Amino acid sequence: MFRLISLLSLLFLAGSSLLAQPVFINEYHYDNVGTDAGEGIEVAGPAGTPLNCFQILLYNGANGQVYSTLTLSGTIPDLCNGFGSVFFTASLQNAQTSGVGSGDGFALVFDSTACLGFGGDSVIQFLSYEGTFTATNGAAAGMTSTALTVDEATPVPVGSSIQLTGNGNDYTDFTWTTDTSSYNAINPNQTFNGACGAITASQFTFTSTPNGCLLTTTNFPVSVCATNGGGAIDGSYSGFVSLSVASGPGNLVGTNIAPLIGGCANFTNLSFDTPGTYVLNATDGSFSNNSVNIYVNTQCTTCPSLTGSVIDACGTNEGRNEILFFNSGDFAIPLSYPEFNLTYGQSSPPSTTYSNGFTSNATYINTLNTNAGCTIFVDAASVGTIPPNSSFMLMRSNPDFAYNFSAWCSQTIYVAFVTDANWVEIGNFKNCVDCGAAQNGNLPRFFRTDFTGLTNGPTCQFDYSYTPCTDLVCPGGGTGNSSGDGVQWAYGGGGIDTAWNQCTPDLRTLLPVEYELPLQGYREDDRVRLNWSTATEVQSSHFVVERKDEWSNEFQAIGEQNAMGNSDAATYYSFFDHLPPDGTLYYRLRQVDLNGDVTFSQVLALRPHAGAQAPQVRHLADQHLLEIGFAGATYAQVRLLDLNGRVLQMSPRLDASQQPQIALSTAGFASGLYLYEIVTDAARYAGKFMVQ
Repeated sequence: MFRLISLLSLLFLAGSSLLAQPVFINEYHYDNVGTDAGEGIEVAGPAGTPLNCFQILLYNGANGQVYSTLTLSGTIPDLCNGFGSVFFTASLQNAQTSGVGSGDGFALVFDSTACLGFGGDSVIQFLSYEGTFTATNGAAAGMTSTALTVDEATPVPVGSSIQLTGNGNDYTDFTWTTDTSSYNAINPNQTFNGACGAITASQFTFTSTPNGCLLTTTNFPVSVCATNGGGAIDGSYSGFVSLSVASGPGNLVGTNIAPLIGGCANFTNLSFDTPGTYVLNATDGSFSNNSVNIYVNTQCTTCPSLTGSVIDACGTNEGRNEILFFNSGDFAIPLSYPEFNLTYGQSSPPSTTYSNGFTSNATYINTLNTNAGCTIFVDAASVGTIPPNSSFMLMRSNPDFAYNFSAWCSQTIYVAFVTDANWVEIGNFKNCVDCGAAQNGNLPRFFRTDFTGLTNGPTCQFDYSYTPCTDLVCPGGGTGNSSGDGVQWAYGGGGIDTAWNQCTPDLRTLLPVEYELPLQGYREDDRVRLNWSTATEVQSSHFVVERKDEWSNEFQAIGEQNAMGNSDAATYYSFFDHLPPDGTLYYRLRQVDLNGDVTFSQVLALRPHAGAQAPQVRHLADQHLLEIGFAGATYAQVRLLDLNGRVLQMSPRLDASQQPQIALSTAGFASGLYLYEIVTDAARYAGKFMVQ
């Protein structure tokens, strides 16, 4: 997945219209014989490029005004040698009907502010069909369009489009023609960098790293693959990869050498022995690459939580097949009491314990994986500890209903099998068939998750409630009168948010947002910049940014950011807190679904840096060096980039108190303008320097 720092380097390409553009218009269609069909615009570019930072503005040539805005989303796939295309449906005006003597057009725009939190709109292409015009508003205001050489002034047959043909990797390498439409595919007479075929590695890519906060005792996996420039894996690349700490305060523990099998090296049971922020380096002597930041602490702030429950289970022996769904938050959870403590009952707080013992059940794990058609379920007892930011299920030790969770194949699910004597075979949790007066089905029932026994987890205790005869949906979707009834809760407990009546609930409704990059913040002059990113989103409405300072007890909302909604690709967000109060500040995100459900991110603590000063930057042209001095910073990292955003030099993450100055070489840089970016614990700084 892309991370924010890589996104910045990739998308700086939009900053100069004189340079080759990484993303470009590849195909369009607006008029055909008979009723218009299949109208829209396709963009192409390097595989892996996230498109949520781009827009296409549709212009009416008669007045130069924007008549519609097309917001792009998703990620460009690898369809040919590291390049691909994505089609977006849009209703395009027919130029001959929009205004006499003028064409219509569209502008491909990179919105740096929305994507990265700074910069502005950069027009990558401003194209028109059936004539030229000057834009009077929008990002292209004042610009004159470039007329395309091929159009549909004479309507084309249904199923045709205007598209690029030729070979290359840049817009200028291709020419426009009319051919059979090829939406979301390589055009019929188009190739990227030669015939589409074998993938040849040119780099290493970290394809899997820990997400979120890790405890120092947590084991985690890492995967490194040999890829081409577009991120496609070279399955024939072999050898051995070694891992080392590129930056961070402690040591990597575990086996750090692994073979490349199918182009990828997989490491397991790694850990760090000291809290801090780490970057790993992978190398085989030919290729090397650094990982994203990996966060390790003795305390992580997002607590484990109960997300949902199949209360009226499927199968004959109901008690065996009831399921409780959890997320481990930022904690590693050992399967032992009292670190793992779940109680249930008719009163609050409940007192009947359901988590005194756990066991393995390899047979049922195999059944789940076989039915799903993918290997996603892991026996929690076999690994001993459920990792942070993981989904897991709690079941009785001998379930006999073969659930089919084939819709869950996008992530790993840990299954903890309970041997507690209170988890019985005939049923544990009151359900909606028990609504008679004798069963007290109209009285609420309560769960409590108590993880205060975890290391540094004193606040990880939540209470949940539901009422069988009002909160459950009957009958359910499985065997019996009411099998498969379930509920889900928002983070932090309380009453239910959603009820379902199926044996296999959609896990994505239990985890609407998965964070790729946790909430981060930097001080920039008189404001704070917050960044975060999501790996997936389902029915996500918006994020509310909340803040509290060291003198207040409650978080207060300070702004909102619209969410992508539904996405399986990395989505990046930025938010500015202008003129924040002095002292230590605490931030968190309140993520709100379209149905009103709420979850919270981990809390970010941003402490004051009264002694921090802006770095001192000197370019010693005669010595081919860029010197940067850090005054008052705790740590620092420096990158040098060209105007295409390509990273030319990058320092490791430095302990600035021990190394207050660094010099990066500019030897070999061609004459021209370059960028530097400096990130410290106090702020982020950027600037330019010239090489003669």
